[in-house]
Amino acid sequence: MQRRRVSPLMGLLGAAFLALLVVPPPLGASVSGPGREPSAVGYGGGVVSTDDEATRTAQAVLADGGGSVDAALAAAAVLAVRSPAAGGLGGGSAVLHVDGADGSIRMVDGCSPAGAYAAWALAARTWGSLPLETLLADARTLAHGALGRTVRDLQAGRPTALAAAEPARPVVRTLTARAEGAFRVAGGVVGTRGHVAADAYVSVLVADRRGDVTAVVSSMGRRGGSGEALGGSGLVLGSALPGACGDALPSVVLRSAAAPQPASVELAVAATTGRKPVPGGVDALAGQREVLRDRVLRGAPLDAVLRAQPAAVLAVELDPDGQVHAAADGRRGGSAAVVHGSGTP
Repeated sequence: MQRRRVSPLMGLLGAAFLALLVVPPPLGASVSGPGREPSAVGYGGGVVSTDDEATRTAQAVLADGGGSVDAALAAAAVLAVRSPAAGGLGGGSAVLHVDGADGSIRMVDGCSPAGAYAAWALAARTWGSLPLETLLADARTLAHGALGRTVRDLQAGRPTALAAAEPARPVVRTLTARAEGAFRVAGGVVGTRGHVAADAYVSVLVADRRGDVTAVVSSMGRRGGSGEALGGSGLVLGSALPGACGDALPSVVLRSAAAPQPASVELAVAATTGRKPVPGGVDALAGQREVLRDRVLRGAPLDAVLRAQPAAVLAVELDPDGQVHAAADGRRGGSAAVVHGSGTP
């Protein structure tokens, strides 16, 4: 059999993708309670993030019938309250969404200082089933002081200091996936992107019962952002960000239209803490590439692959039968949940 000539990186990934369908995901125990374990396997949708409260929020939205966008945005708002120095409302955000029915991959790019909330609002209007104000309920409960007042104002539709910061208007982009054997890959691992400080972003991955996947990355550009306080809002303005939040952008692998289950998402990965860039460009994307390679090429269990990474990486993996495996490296604070345990389709 002849082989196509491909770039060294994509050749490595391409070989991995060809093996993906024949490597079953490990059967781990489902969570006893949402957001209390680093790994969960089951049905009805799943979520993984770096924060227990964010994971619980997303799992509850899924359990109530919300879609992946609704759950991911609700979790992103909680992360903004719980991790303001890395992914606060004064920073930017990118929302990557994959339609499980047709395989389209689109992204809201709001990666500019104070652009996160506008990006979430656009994503909610474009793909969500619930208004963003409704999805702020848990974030509002967790926020206190000036930040709490700002979240309440956002929920009520009142003006806030975010508008005064004049963020760039978010835009919806269609991402082009690169074909690799029976798969397509899109997002962070495709192309070269600018660097985001290793400790200045947070991520959440959600898969819903329909097979849609949404990933949200929020970043302050560098930890603590610019240091400029936005009035008495409890917010700090983020620092400059590369487009699509640079190398913090998550990646997604889908089956190609020629595969037995067209357009189905196979694996989504996101970094949650990057690596310091070194000559040659090793950065936050290195962990994403290694997870893709080790999970599918070497057949290593997803949980073990994530634990082996020197920087934290999140992953959501879907089977053709609808089973989802959400996983993080629990040693770094990651948590996962599914709607139904592995024995309940």
